[in-house]
Amino acid sequence: MVLKTTKIYLMKLILVAIALIIGISSGFSQENPENSETTKPKDSPILIRDSFEDIILINNQTSKVLRKNTLQLEIQHRFGRIDQGFQVGNNFDLFGIFGSSNIRVGANFGLSDRIMIGIGGTKNNNLYNLQWKYNIFRQTESMGMPVSVTYYGNTSVNISANSDFVTVSKRLSYFHQILISRKFSNKLSLQIAPSIAHFNIIDTIRYQDISHNNFSFCFSGRYKFAAQTSFIFEYTQPLTISESVGTKPDLGIGVEIATRSHAFQLFVGTANAIINQYNMAYNALDFTKGEIQLGFNIIRRWNF
Repeated sequence: MVLKTTKIYLMKLILVAIALIIGISSGFSQENPENSETTKPKDSPILIRDSFEDIILINNQTSKVLRKNTLQLEIQHRFGRIDQGFQVGNNFDLFGIFGSSNIRVGANFGLSDRIMIGIGGTKNNNLYNLQWKYNIFRQTESMGMPVSVTYYGNTSVNISANSDFVTVSKRLSYFHQILISRKFSNKLSLQIAPSIAHFNIIDTIRYQDISHNNFSFCFSGRYKFAAQTSFIFEYTQPLTISESVGTKPDLGIGVEIATRSHAFQLFVGTANAIINQYNMAYNALDFTKGEIQLGFNIIRRWNF
């Protein structure tokens, strides 16, 4: 019954968000070529340039897919909590910089202009993941296709020395996401992303009400206020709530500095697992209580 209600709620959110993105686009018309950056393949619809500068935005993916024969390396780093260094009895840890941290190193490659794959390793939980992304639709001018739609998925394996993992399959978790974005102007892009995560094994002794399947809904965007600099944000609302985990939404805000081959994102936020399904199911930090941490993403691309 709870799962059925969650699915109905998720579908309603998706429909409302899609209507919102398409509806408010009238105030940001892109039919004037002076106000939009486009790609014009011969005998094809006029494509709007990518909604986002990179394939990742803080903790989440974007609808952008690497072009064919493009290699991207990325370093994602999350420092410790800023607030803990100010608590009585704790040493000041320079706003979490000297605190417990998490890091992921990954690589991605564009197989075509619509398909990319990637691999990566994450420090916490000893996670290694295989990921993929497929661009289903690209936004075009004149409302031919008002949004870009991309499917993203990953499979992660936990290789930590945990006796609960009797078989390899018990170590696996999965994440699937539909990314729907619209570029309203050269400055403003917004995205919605309904998501589902599945864990083959869960700790029901420690977390009595945790679920194998977890649903969430992400809203993110960027506003470009300088030639190479943008304000970025993300908000992920979990729809599957575990009281024993203390599941909380993920909120992140920051700035992005980007060029054709580099991107640097600096932000504060709550989620620190980096891998999407773990952020979705296990984030218990509360932004309203100041339980935040500094983080950054460094991205470098090469075209072959």
